[in-house]
Amino acid sequence: LARHAPASLSAVTAAMWRAWAPAIMGAWSVGGRADLRARRQLTDLIPAAERQSLLDAALRNLDALQANGGRLTTADLYEHLCPDLAAPLLARLTEGRYGGTLGQHLLNILVRCAPRDALPACQLITATPGHALAQAARRGLAELDPGSLVSQLEASPVQPDDLDDIAGHLNLSLLSDSQLAGLAQLLLGYVPLASDPPLRLGVHDREPLDELRRVRRGVMNLLADHGQYGFFQDL
Repeated sequence: LARHAPASLSAVTAAMWRAWAPAIMGAWSVGGRADLRARRQLTDLIPAAERQSLLDAALRNLDALQANGGRLTTADLYEHLCPDLAAPLLARLTEGRYGGTLGQHLLNILVRCAPRDALPACQLITATPGHALAQAARRGLAELDPGSLVSQLEASPVQPDDLDDIAGHLNLSLLSDSQLAGLAQLLLGYVPLASDPPLRLGVHDREPLDELRRVRRGVMNLLADHGQYGFFQDL
């Protein structure tokens, strides 16, 4: 009805919208993109007075997934509702109410859809010792505020494998030349030039820390393109 006869839904009562809100947000998605598009259309047709009942159902669904180890199959719907859900989701994520794959997935959605709100949350999570989402928050910082992440890593080094996981998310376009130089020095500490494996041609298996080496090359190429010859003289 939402897709083919949306006007007919004007007859749906408030009580019926409230009754169906949990299913709209949480029922298993079996129809692929077409199903999720129809659900997005359906959420747009809910009367404003019943919008909050839908948002409450969305949060209860996440609580149930976290409690029972469920998988989020309606991520597109949460992205669609992100403007209304961003604040409560960020509060719950910083409090540690969602962890594991679900928490990472939700934080990734917020970094994409609500970057201005997600940035302070990522900063808070990375500054909280032992937070379950620290690594996911570092990936968020790599995209939103790579300069502050580089400063964090300089002050508190992480394991090479953890940095390898972060490196591909670094938004190098947001870094100044001095920050690029600091990042290059940091990466050289993890993957010195002498540690590079021999040149491999054709199809080959991924070597440990390959992503760090790829990003290191990219950073050093940028410094060369920007004429930062002093960096290479110092090396």
